[in-house]
Amino acid sequence: MPVRIFAALVGLLLAAVFTTATGNAAESPQMREDITQMVLIMDGPRDKNCAERKVVKTEVIEARVERWTLERCGKLVNYRVRFSPNSKGGTDFDVQLEK
Repeated sequence: MPVRIFAALVGLLLAAVFTTATGNAAESPQMREDITQMVLIMDGPRDKNCAERKVVKTEVIEARVERWTLERCGKLVNYRVRFSPNSKGGTDFDVQLEK
């Protein structure tokens, strides 16, 4: 059973990485959902004792860069999301834990 869960998470992660959407995150509900899922997946292993996670805030911090704030069991954790245009006319994103 754990192998199936891991495989499902990897599949979701890969789908989010290679998602293409037009416009920016604010204009695309699908892109926002993909980023939310990516943040939640990336944060999962950071505190295995916490099952309560949700994105509580997003903000533009510079051109093509947003800060996504996640609440993890009462603690705020920031992720930086960078957007870049792709060759298909859409937008790709990269999510990293903010240090």
